[in-house]
Amino acid sequence: MSGPNRAPWPSGPAARLLLPTPRSDLRISWHTERDCFVVSLWRNQECVGSAPLDPADSAEMASFIVIHLAGRTPWGPRLVTTAPGEQRRRRRLGFYRDAVRSFLRSH
Repeated sequence: MSGPNRAPWPSGPAARLLLPTPRSDLRISWHTERDCFVVSLWRNQECVGSAPLDPADSAEMASFIVIHLAGRTPWGPRLVTTAPGEQRRRRRLGFYRDAVRSFLRSH
């Protein structure tokens, strides 16, 4: 399921991707301390099954998905480097910086 209900891709030790479906939720999480991804199935806030995948198996699964989806969906990877609020803050700061520079050049 893509769209506004999906959170941006997180990063770091608590990285998680939640994919809601009509019957259950699929969660993929990265566990730095175990050096693995865990794919888990959740129903009503309860984990009903999970599978840890080492990096090699995770890469194979990712390749499988990418190869079979290539050209089948308009959705592409979303690289999120900053939160939307941070992006707005940077744009606002850029506006003020440019205004100050313009003012200083004119005086």
